[in-house]
Amino acid sequence: MFRLTKTAHHAPILFIVGTPRSGTSLLQTLLACHPQTRPIPESYLFADLTPTVGQANGLPPTWRRPIPTTLSVPAAQRFITGLRQRRVPDYIDWSQFISDCTIGDRVNIAQLVRYFFALHATGNSQLIIEKTPTHLYFIDEICTLLPDARFVQIVRDPRDQICSFADMIRSARGSSPSLYDLSRAWRIGVEIGRRHGIRFVRYEDLVRNPFAVVEPIAKWMGLAFEPAYLERQTEVSDQTRPSNAHWNMRTRRPITQQRISRYRTDLSPLDIRLVETVCRNHMTTYGYTPTSDPLATHLMLRQQLAHAVRRTGLGCKQGIRSALARIKHSHPWLQRARLPGTHIEHEPGLD
Repeated sequence: MFRLTKTAHHAPILFIVGTPRSGTSLLQTLLACHPQTRPIPESYLFADLTPTVGQANGLPPTWRRPIPTTLSVPAAQRFITGLRQRRVPDYIDWSQFISDCTIGDRVNIAQLVRYFFALHATGNSQLIIEKTPTHLYFIDEICTLLPDARFVQIVRDPRDQICSFADMIRSARGSSPSLYDLSRAWRIGVEIGRRHGIRFVRYEDLVRNPFAVVEPIAKWMGLAFEPAYLERQTEVSDQTRPSNAHWNMRTRRPITQQRISRYRTDLSPLDIRLVETVCRNHMTTYGYTPTSDPLATHLMLRQQLAHAVRRTGLGCKQGIRSALARIKHSHPWLQRARLPGTHIEHEPGLD
């Protein structure tokens, strides 16, 4: 068991974040091929410590409170149990871990977090690489407790990312959030990254030329990265895969470009329109080209709305409500969406 001492080495910490199924596991695995890095499997450390509402299925939380300063000992023990279940290394003396962070009858969270990362800086580790995709939503909390932390966000074409994300959730839980919610999560994720000025890489660039993407990041963190290090990919992947290892098996295989543009076969034209309508403003920023015309999508929904209103035979206001119910029933991905023009009480041609 390893115990923290006054002379323990505090290596820099790099957080790899991004909307789930964007390629965070692959990026961590490739960076961790450097022999002087220490990768940490998905810990959900800050997601678990921050009181939130609506934080499920990898989607952004709808509400949160500031991260508390202390925890009760029983709460800290439950927290540690969660870490151990996620394959966080067992070389840590967990009883000593809690004891060293306890002041009186409370566990100091700031000390707990610093202690957790210091425990991983063993041997010749010059960089700790933590990869929990949803830590993207907790950057403020991370910066509060670890002011020197650095971040890299990996961005993937939202149409491909949503296909993969929906498949994962559907396989695990039998159903997935609406396409609108998944699209909104991608948009929120890139907005958070831009607001914080986070360094970003694209998934498509990573699979096309891994070394060209990984080497500048390693250099930014003070490490010299050589092409030969990438030969350790399979070995490192076994160390970094989290508890849901089934969904990260691709990190052990040779890198291919087969998953690029998978949306062309997995999404219907109408689904593609929705994703592009929600994400369009940021897609072009990251080099992704929408395939649908935003005006055509807008007109299509308005036409369907007008047709449905006429079928109801009701007045405009009641007709719109009834028509919305019909349209949303026909297109489940619209359950949470606001249709263009529906906030207008009277729309010419709808009476």
